[in-house]
Amino acid sequence: MILSGEKDTKHLDIIILMAGEGNRMRPYTSNCPKALLRINEKGSIFKNTVEIFNKQGWNINIIPIIGHKWDKVEEEIEGMQGNMNFFPTYNPFYSSAGPFVSLWLGILKSEANHAVILNGDTLLSKLLVEEVIHWLEAGEGFGLCITKTDKLSKDDMKILLDENNALQKVSKDIKRKDAIGKSAGVFCIKGRKNIKMLKDTVDRLIKKQHTLDRKYHWHNLVNEIQSQVMIELIDVELESWVEVDTPEEYKKILKSINNEYKDD
Repeated sequence: MILSGEKDTKHLDIIILMAGEGNRMRPYTSNCPKALLRINEKGSIFKNTVEIFNKQGWNINIIPIIGHKWDKVEEEIEGMQGNMNFFPTYNPFYSSAGPFVSLWLGILKSEANHAVILNGDTLLSKLLVEEVIHWLEAGEGFGLCITKTDKLSKDDMKILLDENNALQKVSKDIKRKDAIGKSAGVFCIKGRKNIKMLKDTVDRLIKKQHTLDRKYHWHNLVNEIQSQVMIELIDVELESWVEVDTPEEYKKILKSINNEYKDD
């Protein structure tokens, strides 16, 4: 995916996990994946993500992992402009296996020395993406975007720190009273050796039957990486992202965005 003779320092693969059926979001997702839900007159969650990353001065490869209503995603991509390359990758197991399979397929497709893995149903702000780019430009390693907050639900990927205030675990199962915040669902990897560690870890995990389970979330990869090397925590504001999980959340987001436009 990287043209021969080009330097790789500014090439970035964005792996967007968006193959799922989004059953909790029906009827909105009956005819499209959650990532294609419209947020304003300019377009969808997916388009918002693509356009913000496209303005950051990097050579971007977009790798959407598709499944449910995959043809709708390809139609959306055909209508986009920019200096990015799109590499939609179909997950034939989207209705039976969990999100880790989508992650595995994305890693197989990725060729750059830097990557960002994110949930396709998360609406990202320009501020959050700029924090990601700033982190990528600062050095090498692994980084997980988190928000420090006590506003936590049972479905949040909660963050537990150890006695040195380093990441110990990320999981829905962490008790709210023990958590310092939640993951924004954006995992960053910079540097050839770190990409290799990522790929080796994913390759090892995908051979285990339990990683195919629908309840096995890709954040388990973060925990596996954390057992090998320290993962930096990238602090992002609570208002800089929102995950669209239910029709109620979607309606709330639409109302909030519409109010912003009225104020302009």
